[in-house]
Amino acid sequence: MKLSQLSDDAFFNNGELRTLDLSYNSFVNLSSQVFQPLRQIEEIDLSHNEFEYLDTEFLEQVQNMTTLSVLHLHSNPWSCQRCSVLPF
Repeated sequence: MKLSQLSDDAFFNNGELRTLDLSYNSFVNLSSQVFQPLRQIEEIDLSHNEFEYLDTEFLEQVQNMTTLSVLHLHSNPWSCQRCSVLPF
């Protein structure tokens, strides 16, 4: 069974988590708040999902994660229809 959504409080009691593998699921988007409790996170794998774009709020949240050093986003069906939201 593949995950397709996460509630904003999915990681509420997991503040010490350092690695999170959400690859090979069916995520199309994620709330900008979902990773907020992860104060020690170093690596997140979102590869092999169904992301076509990431919204600005989500990208800003990821940029503010000072301990995050690796974010895997490859192998998603990216669409340049919304490339203007990319801050880089």
